[in-house]
Amino acid sequence: SVSMLLALFLFLLGTKTYRFTTERGGKKNPFARIGRVFVEAIKNRRKTDLDTYNTNETLLLLPDQNSKQWRFLDRAAISCDVVEIEEAKAVLRLVPIWMTCLVYAIVNAQSPTLFTKQGATMDRSISPGLVVPAATLHCFVSLTIVIFIPIYDRLLIPIARSFTQNPSGITMLQRIG
Repeated sequence: SVSMLLALFLFLLGTKTYRFTTERGGKKNPFARIGRVFVEAIKNRRKTDLDTYNTNETLLLLPDQNSKQWRFLDRAAISCDVVEIEEAKAVLRLVPIWMTCLVYAIVNAQSPTLFTKQGATMDRSISPGLVVPAATLHCFVSLTIVIFIPIYDRLLIPIARSFTQNPSGITMLQRIG
């Protein structure tokens, strides 16, 4: 934990050298801008003077200025810029992608843990003086990938190409599956 915090600190320390930002609304921090949109939308959720507008149009925004998704954030238009509102909507559109990546990361993190735990209980001796450490067993996942990718590319894809008549063998969606 300490080394991760140190790494995060060093990463953030170099922000000025690798990130170009422009001030919007006096705030450089994008998290502060997006957070402000959420706070203002929550504050203005019960304003009665906003309810008199036509419900077909977004509050205080022209129909061509905003997206139709996440319309509750449009209530922040009283005190936030349209660009800030659209930034907040863009971040909300990324949440499903982040959630699916989280599932993959959890599954991907299991192999080193599982192999180390299994390796601790199995007989790892190759010869009387040579014992493979349990923590090195997760390297076999990477080695297996390195070995089987050329086999997949040079053997399985040409076979699939002969069956499907598709130049790439199988479609991208089939590869992902």
